[in-house]
Amino acid sequence: MNLANTISVRDWSSAMLLQWLIAATRVAILLGVARLLRGLWLRPLQIYEGLRKQGVKGSAFIPIVGNQPEVVRLLYGAASTPMNRSSNEIVPRILPYYTKWSKIYGESFVYTFGSEVRLVISDPEQMKEILSNKFGHFPNQPATPTSRDLMGDGLVLAKGEK
Repeated sequence: MNLANTISVRDWSSAMLLQWLIAATRVAILLGVARLLRGLWLRPLQIYEGLRKQGVKGSAFIPIVGNQPEVVRLLYGAASTPMNRSSNEIVPRILPYYTKWSKIYGESFVYTFGSEVRLVISDPEQMKEILSNKFGHFPNQPATPTSRDLMGDGLVLAKGEK
């Protein structure tokens, strides 16, 4: 009789342990999904709406993918048309989305690249103020190969002292 009681207690504790593990796994998955949702959708939307409330214009906010479909479409469109060899205007060729949106929204505008909100500023005085910011709120973005080819390894892409 004593052996039967220890087996049932052992089975009961295994069942309870399994239930606790399942519950903990569910909570961990739920927290992970909530964190992912916050990072990919809610936080970028808050930043985007905050900039819009400050008067910065821009294209519509699209969760998760951002403006990437339009960027890709414009890049393919620019690459499919021949370039005028007598012109030195390369920006419409390599950054057609910048050219289009700056004509629509002005010198400063906001757009999303995936879930990352990007603020474009063309005013030299605003750039000077942001680049001289000592608080680190506006770190330089990692350079794409295209931007490094266009701008070189100069002040705009520099990090720290050189």
